[in-house]
Amino acid sequence: MRSALLAAERVLIPVQPSLYDLWASAEMVELIREVQVLRPALRAAFVINRRVGTTIIGREALQSLAEQPLPALRSEVRQRIVFVDSAAAREIAVLTDELLRWPR
Repeated sequence: MRSALLAAERVLIPVQPSLYDLWASAEMVELIREVQVLRPALRAAFVINRRVGTTIIGREALQSLAEQPLPALRSEVRQRIVFVDSAAAREIAVLTDELLRWPR
């Protein structure tokens, strides 16, 4: 994983809005911070995946990630039963647009 990060320019960390995922992301943040010492240009950010809007943890996911040393993208992908749904396609398009505008 470390060698892959050394070759990367940008890293997205998908995280589901669950206490376990938020807790488990700490290891990835630590690894990215270690690699950034060798490669300061490496950019990394969280992207919320499979968010259920009606749950408390779903609504508080961005707030929880704000306490992390890496930023969280505003774009998110919500939980869908049928992913091909046009709303999901819009969310992926918004995420793609945000990634393309992400400063180098």
